[in-house]
Amino acid sequence: MGKEELRKTALELVRNGKGILAIDESPNSIQQKFENYNISNTAENRRRFRNMLIETEGIEKYISGVILHTETFEQRNEKNNLFVDSLLSRGIMPGIKLDQGLVKIDYDDVKIKVQKKAKEMEENVPADVKSSVKNAGDKVVDFMKQHSEYAKAKVEEQERPLTEEEKAKNRVKYGDYIKRSSSDNAEERYHEQISKGLEDLEKTLASQKYKKAKFAKWRSVFTITYRTPTFEAIDKNCDVLAKYAQLCLLHELVPIVEPEILFEGQFTIEAHYRVLKYVLSLLVNKLNYYNVDLTCVLFKIGFVTDGKDRASVDKNSTTMFTQEAIMSSIPPQVPGIVFLSGGHTYEDAIDYLKMISNLDLKMNLTYSYGRALTSHAMQKWNGNDNNMEEARKAFIEDCQICSEASKQRSMVGQG
Repeated sequence: MGKEELRKTALELVRNGKGILAIDESPNSIQQKFENYNISNTAENRRRFRNMLIETEGIEKYISGVILHTETFEQRNEKNNLFVDSLLSRGIMPGIKLDQGLVKIDYDDVKIKVQKKAKEMEENVPADVKSSVKNAGDKVVDFMKQHSEYAKAKVEEQERPLTEEEKAKNRVKYGDYIKRSSSDNAEERYHEQISKGLEDLEKTLASQKYKKAKFAKWRSVFTITYRTPTFEAIDKNCDVLAKYAQLCLLHELVPIVEPEILFEGQFTIEAHYRVLKYVLSLLVNKLNYYNVDLTCVLFKIGFVTDGKDRASVDKNSTTMFTQEAIMSSIPPQVPGIVFLSGGHTYEDAIDYLKMISNLDLKMNLTYSYGRALTSHAMQKWNGNDNNMEEARKAFIEDCQICSEASKQRSMVGQG
């Protein structure tokens, strides 16, 4: 498959009125979903859940592709046909989730760089300046000795644990931007993550097991607080996303890059916009650095909103900021953008999609929903195959609603 075929595949995935179904949860990720309905998290129950969705009659009218977990590539439907073959027979492209989850970023290398830079700077300081600094330091030491009891008391005051009342005052003063945690350890509360799996990616892409995949997806996440995301986290994650995209094209897969800004938090819509714009701009820069053909890459992003913990919901502002982030960051040669529902309610995910699709962005836009497309079907099914017909009816209705919401009026007739 050459570049032209890859471009056609990318464009087909974002065909006007069709979207991508995301059912790529790992066995661990699907645990909570199953627990809500008292369904045992077994391989067979996961197969039954996917069978309920994939084998729904008529989804090819609304679904262009399905993102699958690696486990699903070996699973079969009730007729003993592989799910991937069933999808292909109906003109639906199977895709594969390639990242292997998230791990904490190791900042040890950053500390080493900082220490090395500090040493270099110290060595370059003129002798007379060093002498002046030393004299000033000696004076500070003398002063501290004279006021040692006062200094000791201040240090003890700063190091003692905060009372609950003081914590509450700090939250009011600075805003509790961090998702509630049972730990007061700053390193645990403010840690950042990076997606893993790059070290095994070549081997995975070369495997015959996944040769029927037409596209792939890789997700990185960023959390907005008053400390994060740091430049280091953005740089590391965008670098991984770009390397993944490069390898996908070498193995003739259309890459979907997903830099997700998590919805959780008390951040403002303006902060969300600034972070997303910066992340997208750096990601495009990285893709160009690794010589990735942008005409073969799809971007998966969230809607620009206030954080989940803020009460305000302004859908017009969401439309405006999302449009501006796209237009100012993503080059027009990119085949299209797919939106994730990202923790929003079903109703909000549909409304945002419809409002943005009505804009004249001169770019293909569609949905890549998981929970928003499957939650109603899951409620109806509830782990009982006797409810299959009712569950599939709910699923196909939600597919149709998303399809209608995603139709771009300015591009009707173009695909």
